[in-house]
Amino acid sequence: MDTETQSSISKIENDFNGMGDNEQDEGNDEILINSEDVRLSISQVFDKLKTLELERSAINSDIKSELDNLEAKGVNRKAAKSAFKRFKLSEEEREAMDFSYEVCCSAVGVQSQLGLFDEHHKSGDIMDINFSNESESPQVMQKKAFDSLDS
Repeated sequence: MDTETQSSISKIENDFNGMGDNEQDEGNDEILINSEDVRLSISQVFDKLKTLELERSAINSDIKSELDNLEAKGVNRKAAKSAFKRFKLSEEEREAMDFSYEVCCSAVGVQSQLGLFDEHHKSGDIMDINFSNESESPQVMQKKAFDSLDS
């Protein structure tokens, strides 16, 4: 056990053994965890955490709403989230992730399909996919997208 952890445990043990506020351990000049200063800090941090959690809840709701909008247009939610994670990565991070992903897929016998669009991506071709017929199911739109790769 490291010395910081041991010191914290000793402070707590002293508190439970009857030492009051601001009393100090023999030979130890540190203020006990039960001090007014620490109590105030805990109270302030907890208030801040409560506020941050409320903000996080509102942000999570906004994110869900945006993903719902994409899903209503036929974009698979999990695919969108996965693509967004990749979007946030640097080129180096993306390459490292792709390598590890390939290793993982290979280990369990699953095709990764990371290179599926490489020919189009490397050539600079822009896939012309017409999504104008919004009444089509996402599966039909996806099939059209894959069919357009062959042409």
